[in-house]
Amino acid sequence: HNKFTVITGLRLDKADFVKGWQTVENPTAATGFLTSNSVEYAPNSWLNLSPKIALQYNLNKNAKPYVSFSTGFRPAKIDDLCKSGKISKGFRLANPELKPETVYNYEAGLNYSDSGKFRLNMAGYFSDGQDYQYLVATGAMYESADGTVKPVFKRENVTNVHILGAEINAFYYITRKISFFTGFTYNHSIIAGFEIHDTTNNTELTGKQLMETSPYMANTGITWENRYLNASVLVNYFSSQYLDEENTISSDPYT
Repeated sequence: HNKFTVITGLRLDKADFVKGWQTVENPTAATGFLTSNSVEYAPNSWLNLSPKIALQYNLNKNAKPYVSFSTGFRPAKIDDLCKSGKISKGFRLANPELKPETVYNYEAGLNYSDSGKFRLNMAGYFSDGQDYQYLVATGAMYESADGTVKPVFKRENVTNVHILGAEINAFYYITRKISFFTGFTYNHSIIAGFEIHDTTNNTELTGKQLMETSPYMANTGITWENRYLNASVLVNYFSSQYLDEENTISSDPYT
């Protein structure tokens, strides 16, 4: 019986940004523009190679601990590259210079299964994100057509982001088709380093937690599987999260 299982992978990504432009004619309050506007953006191209390796140890037929290392790559969205306009928080400027983000993931965990009735998955992970894409206030203010004044934002590349987390998920099969599940997730995401680029905002974001990320999340529910559909009833819990990049405004927990 082979005690070890090794999984390796290699992914190649090529992303091209071409013919980027935005034109606003006869603007209304919905666009956020006060006058007509037209702009074209220079093309860009990115190429990335992402390796992955995982090692699993078959402790016995039920318990299988593992460790893994992987890398990830995400190009910028079209909206962030070339679409300026009004958003719920204020006004967002396009950033055609926005670079792709890369992440290095380190993970260790355990998969446990007991005769098909009970299943348990546990994992702890650390992610090191480079050039993380993050919406940041520029320091400028925008006055809309209705007279309201809101801040101007721009998607920037955060130099370095650290994400430390753990999760546990349990599944119990009441019958062959009905299962109960529950899970808990912890996530501590901070900006480890940030360099201000072409904004006028000199706020120090290093050490701040990532906004719109709940540190604690939990879920529980029941699933019914049959030959026609899978139906679930579930409850999700999200802890309080910061709503701004300076960590001054936070939401209430909700379920």
